[in-house]
Parts: sequence; structure tokens; C-alpha cells
Amino acid sequence: MTGFQFSFLGCLMGLMLFVASLIGLYMWGVRIWKHVLFAFLKMAGALCLIAGLLKLASWADNLLVSLLIAGVLNGVAAMTVVRKSRIGQASFILPVFGGQLVSLVVLGLFFLCVVCGVSAPFRPQMFLPMMGILLGVMVTPNAKALAAYYDGVRHHAQRYHFLVGNGATHHEAVAYFHRQALQCAAAAWVQRMALTSFLSLPVVMCVLLLYGVPEIEAALWCLFLAGVMICLPICSVFLTLFLARKYVFDIYGQIKWEGESH
Repeated sequence: MTGFQFSFLGCLMGLMLFVASLIGLYMWGVRIWKHVLFAFLKMAGALCLIAGLLKLASWADNLLVSLLIAGVLNGVAAMTVVRKSRIGQASFILPVFGGQLVSLVVLGLFFLCVVCGVSAPFRPQMFLPMMGILLGVMVTPNAKALAAYYDGVRHHAQRYHFLVGNGATHHEAVAYFHRQALQCAAAAWVQRMALTSFLSLPVVMCVLLLYGVPEIEAALWCLFLAGVMICLPICSVFLTLFLARKYVFDIYGQIKWEGESH
């Protein structure tokens, strides 16, 4: 597998591409050049942080360190999901964290070990990038699904009480809210795949080809990765809703939020 060799001069020339773009925008009076600069600095900071974490995990070469780093990344993703969903309660970070972590580890290892046949899935160079890819694609679907579920519980409590009062079980009464959450997660995935299928996955496939992966294997890897992308938010949403049940319903099955404003 061939690696890249970056010299100091090569790095400077690479940075000159960004500097030249900013100078061109400034000279032509395009006011958005400041936003371009901010976006570049933000991206560079995120890449440096990710590279530092991967370097630390590779240096330690320890499963616990890799799991700790994955847990930190998942914690940041969980806070992002709660903020984007506008639930308004920080207590939901823990169930979101748990639902995402279990889904990530189980489906990620299933994809690496069973689908791809990787013999050492816990290697930092293999485990952490896989966790990062999956986390990146699940934040938006999770946030939209949770927002749809809890908005439904808040605003359609009468429907829940009507079903329960007419003999429906708790699981039957909340099935409508689960279906709404699932529909939002699937819709978010479709929107994401409309962009991913034409931009992100071909780029990933080209990177795999650059590193010597055969063409058919690279295409299959990207294809099956798309399957994990749709399965992951669904599993994560249902696990999160199961773990967060006590925050929504009391021990008698009554909605705690009834009467509260959104």
C-alpha cells in the first residue's frame, strides 16, 4: 500500500492554494471571503484534532484507549443530537449517548468482521475511522427522529390517552410516535444519500483505489457501507427511546410532559 510523502515545501504549496483563493475573492470584492476563511480554519482544526486522537490511539495501541476516544466522540455527537432536536432537556444526553454507542459498536464490528472480513477490527487505524464515519452520518437522522417523537408526545397526548383508555397497551399506543420517528429518520437518510451517493461515496471509493484496494472490493465496501448508514440511525433511535422512556412516561404510563409548552 503506497503512502503519501509530504515535504515542507509541498505543504507550503498546498496552503498556497487556499491563500490564492482567498486573495482572489478579496480582490474581486466578494464579501464571503471571511466566511470561507473561517470555514477553512474550522475544518483544519477538526482535522488536526482527529489526527491527534488517531495518533494517540496508534501510539498507545490499546483497546481501552480506542474505546475511550470513541466514547468522547460519541459524547460530542450525543450533545449535538440533543441540541439539534431542540428537546430542551440535558438529561436526554445520557440515553442518546447509550443508544448511539451500542449501535455504533455492534453494527460497526458486524460490518468490519462479518461483512468485510477484517481480522483485527480493534486496530486504531481501522476501528476509530469506522466509528467516525458512522457517527457523522447518524447525527442529523437521529436529531430529526427524536424531535418528531417528542413533539408528537407533547402535542398529541390525547391520542395516546384515547388508545390506552380503549384497551390498547402502552407499546400499541406509542407505535404511532415510533412510526413518525422512523419516518423522519428514513427521510433524513434519503436526503443524505442523495448527496452522498454522488459525492461522498465516490470520493471514498477513489481514496480506496489510490491505496491499492481492488475496484470490485472498493465498490462493494461503499455499497455495504450505505446499508450500515440506514440501519444505524434506526437502531440508535429505538434504543434511545427505550432508554429515555422514564424521562417521558411515569411508572403508570402517564405522560410527564402533558401540559408543558414546547
